[in-house]
Amino acid sequence: MKKSNKSKWIKLGIFIGVVAVIGIFIAVNRANATAGRFNTDPQTIMLERTNLARLFSASGVVQSADTTNVFSPQQMPVLEIFVEVGDRVQEGDILARLDMSRFETDLEQAELNLLNAQVNATEETRANANAVQNARTSVESSRLALDAQRLRLNNLQTDLAEAETEAEEPFDSFQLDRAIEDARLNVERRQLDLDNALQDLDEAINDFDGFALEQNLTEARIRLERAQSALEDAEADLAEERRGRPTTFENSREGEQARNAVSDAERALRQAESAAFTASDNLSRAETAANLLVGTPEYAEAIAGLAPLRNAANTAWQQVENARVAYDRARTSLTRTRNDFNSATGDARDATISALETRVETAQNAAYDAERAYDRAQTDLERGQQSTIDAAEDMVTRMENNLSDAIRSYERLLLDLERAKEDYIDMNQTRLQNNRRTIQDTRIQVETAQNNLRSAQNTLNQAEERPAQAQTNIELQELNIERIRSQIAEGYILATASGMVTDVNTRVGAPPSGILFVIEDVDNLLVHANVREHSLNDLFTGQPGFVTTVATGNIEYDAALTFISPRSISPAGSTSVEFEIRAAMSGTDENVRIGMNAFLNIILDSVENVFVVPLSAIITDSDGTFVYIIENSNQRRIPVTVGLRTTTQAEVSGNLHEGMEVLVRPNA
Repeated sequence: MKKSNKSKWIKLGIFIGVVAVIGIFIAVNRANATAGRFNTDPQTIMLERTNLARLFSASGVVQSADTTNVFSPQQMPVLEIFVEVGDRVQEGDILARLDMSRFETDLEQAELNLLNAQVNATEETRANANAVQNARTSVESSRLALDAQRLRLNNLQTDLAEAETEAEEPFDSFQLDRAIEDARLNVERRQLDLDNALQDLDEAINDFDGFALEQNLTEARIRLERAQSALEDAEADLAEERRGRPTTFENSREGEQARNAVSDAERALRQAESAAFTASDNLSRAETAANLLVGTPEYAEAIAGLAPLRNAANTAWQQVENARVAYDRARTSLTRTRNDFNSATGDARDATISALETRVETAQNAAYDAERAYDRAQTDLERGQQSTIDAAEDMVTRMENNLSDAIRSYERLLLDLERAKEDYIDMNQTRLQNNRRTIQDTRIQVETAQNNLRSAQNTLNQAEERPAQAQTNIELQELNIERIRSQIAEGYILATASGMVTDVNTRVGAPPSGILFVIEDVDNLLVHANVREHSLNDLFTGQPGFVTTVATGNIEYDAALTFISPRSISPAGSTSVEFEIRAAMSGTDENVRIGMNAFLNIILDSVENVFVVPLSAIITDSDGTFVYIIENSNQRRIPVTVGLRTTTQAEVSGNLHEGMEVLVRPNA
């Protein structure tokens, strides 16, 4: 998608910031897994310049910026429909045609009358006697037509009285009222579910029941302390036995080579175990992330991504087993070499030294096993608490989404009720207007019939006295034909705007009523959302941002805030006051459709090419605000000025430069 350079830099900064936070999180976990037995290594990040932005997010709905409703001026049944939902039309295109056969019959009759008048004129020119007879026939026909029009007028007046009576009947909203009440109760239930989920989350954070895991951690720590004490005693006994001794196995070249082989094997074993723990942690986090995507299009891709992580974990643990076998072989070789050396020297004290060395090795192995058990117990405690919190947060998110859906459903039903009332009123008013217009037209036709009768009578009188003036009757018939043709032209329903047909509210054979077609501009879209009143201080028209939807995934569409409602949309006295906002989208494609749920992100503030650190790295006391760095294995604090903040990071400036190693959680 095409976006402005500033928007690209801001989004790049957001991406780098998120990657930095993830990197810090992985680095902290890796440091916890591979730290020394007393966890004394500090957690740090390398200082580098990046971009930072503060966003305001809201969920909304995609709408068209231009919607046109098409009505019908006639009440004749629909004869043919030429468009469907999804068709693009231009202004003036024919959307439907009404059954105007009644007017076409009138037109044929009028044309026949005109033809008769023309024939009569010709015949009257040739023979006045025939003109007199035709004039008498015309008088009779006009009288019959006048009687027919008067009868039709009486019938239409009766229909008008019935329409007025029906228009006074109140709108029946029973079904919609029941649906609205059900939706309101559903909103209350969803709010209660959200409150319960928030309470569960608070309990998961503050009241985590990890007694068994903490007990395991305490027992592991006690075993570790005992194993370390036994190791110290064994080393002290061995040192005391070695004092004053001339040449022992420990001082021999064979002993040094065997011990070096054991040390190398032990180091390789610990490195393999550290890599295996890291691979297992990566697999566990990936499986947790995949479980959160259940039911989404990304779930299959996340499951497929687990295979290489699982293979890497299996390979790492196989390498641990290989390293452990090598370590055991090195220890066996050390023991065999020591025994051979002692046997060769024949020194009885070597057996004592060997026993003490074996005791030291046993104590070292016990201390190492106790240390690994302690690390595993600590990791299990942290992972258990985090899993409980993640599950509670996931439940809160689902409950919030359910509440938002219930509120939108409730609001839609309220709008449907108002729209149904308006449609009912419009339908009755349209029917009354059409009946009154038809009565007016019929009265005109009665007057026309009366004029035709008078004209025919005059023609008869003139024919009896002198040659008739048939041209007047011809002109009257031509005017009548023109009037009927204009009525027939109203039988074509035309598009009053260009765009896409998004709704068709009529069918063949039914009389047109209310809105027949809805035409919307699908190339000019906007996002409609509601925000709380406390968020208005940060918003103003013209602010840039971007929009994402569930259907389009991670694709971001540029947007700009174009409207902030001057009046609240919430009921008077509501404890949760909301205002309507709209943001115009640009660069959209066919994947973005009207009515989609959208996520609007407004950029409130941003900075570029600055130093960014986690909030936990900033320390404020009576002397000012500082960050701590590691320099030559020593900690040193540097005064800083804090700039733009987000929920996890902050901009800092001062005597800083790239490459500094900053403490993530200083103890000062």
